[in-house]
Amino acid sequence: MSKKQKQKKREDRIREALQGFDFNMVYEAMLAKGWKWADHGRTPTPQELRYAAKVLLRAAQKTPEKNTWILDGGFLVVKLGKQLSLFFVYEWGAK
Repeated sequence: MSKKQKQKKREDRIREALQGFDFNMVYEAMLAKGWKWADHGRTPTPQELRYAAKVLLRAAQKTPEKNTWILDGGFLVVKLGKQLSLFFVYEWGAK
């Protein structure tokens, strides 16, 4: 498989992870909770959320570990082998 074909497969896996993810719902949940990103000083837009998720998915994909996870800005990206999954964590830990 050529380098270009491998890159296309990686981008396809990212697209699959993003497909159907409701960034508007995440935005609304963040607004309801008054959740702001420190580097923005405000709640990020759905477009900014999508971009940030894509950056995290690419970062997970580039790690040499076969299985890993990244938690940042409310997003949880899980890499298991070549499979990528994207989650939004609304609450974490015990109350």
